Amino acid sequence: MDTAALLQHTGWMTRTMPITTFVREYATLLEQAPDEDFLLERRAGAPVLVRPLREARADREVAQDLAVMLRSMLGHLDVLELLNTTLDEVYPWAVLLPPDIRDNFTHEAVQTLRACAALGRFGAYTDLLDSWKATAEVYADPDLARRLTGPVELTGPAVAAPDTAAA
Repeated sequence: MDTAALLQHTGWMTRTMPITTFVREYATLLEQAPDEDFLLERRAGAPVLVRPLREARADREVAQDLAVMLRSMLGHLDVLELLNTTLDEVYPWAVLLPPDIRDNFTHEAVQTLRACAALGRFGAYTDLLDSWKATAEVYADPDLARRLTGPVELTGPAVAAPDTAAA
């Protein structure tokens, strides 16, 4: 799904246009549609989203509040199970994680989401999801999971421990 389709799918009021059009006509565009987002397409590079500051701040505050609520609810076992189920729906690959590992994923996801919401930047959350998805891929292959989580067979000569006195 391209960026414009994703924005339309999520219900955002968005106008898509070349960045050069926006630069030439920004005053008129902003006057005509002060509450709309503008997705500016570039020849080279990812599109740029321009949105009203009020909307961006509201999104940040809501995300932060939701993350804090989720974090405070984690103390209740029934809520943890509900969060696991919810995360399974949002991230279908999470069902491949063993139950105790999935609980770790849930805790880390909520903590990272809370921290990201506080900063208004969600790159660390995306990185966390990428790492956990890779972990789920390992558990999806039982032979690979066994080899990576089992004892390591050492081959070759032993390596001497570093001399810490010289450092």
